[in-house]
Amino acid sequence: MIQKLPNEVNNFLTNSEDSIEDYVINSLKIESSNKIDKLRKIVSDIFMNQVKPYYDQRDIIVNNAVYNFLLEPLKNSNFHGGNKEKHTISLELFLSPSSLTASYADNGLYFTRSEVKQHWENRIAFTEKNYVPEKQIGYGLGTPLIYEMADIIHIDISTGTLYIGLSTKGRFLCARN
Repeated sequence: MIQKLPNEVNNFLTNSEDSIEDYVINSLKIESSNKIDKLRKIVSDIFMNQVKPYYDQRDIIVNNAVYNFLLEPLKNSNFHGGNKEKHTISLELFLSPSSLTASYADNGLYFTRSEVKQHWENRIAFTEKNYVPEKQIGYGLGTPLIYEMADIIHIDISTGTLYIGLSTKGRFLCARN
């Protein structure tokens, strides 16, 4: 279910020159998995079948780093989120001529905390660690990648939802000359 966007996210996503017909919104429910390759496949499919075609037809170049930008929060939601071992992750993808925005909600408590919101939105390392048995997770590399790449980071603590976005006038999405 697509939720009402916070004002800050809505303002980032929209542009007065865009037509509502230009927008694509996709809402996915993803069951958590202990297999990281399953997550990579999901994001690869989103990247290759939705993101790239949407922006290619608008002559906007999509840097391959966008794949990792979409994957890192999904890995975090999968391995660190939820209130139980198996949980559902809600991923919403908002594609517009002005930006690519994604939201992640995993029914966990992490993104309901005001101190987490302050750290993330100000791009300050949050030192709380949650170790998991997956050998490719938990080294603290993903969050700095998101901090560095994102043109917007917003957390809605009332819903526990992380929003991240890239502008089409940025380094990772840009118009062909």
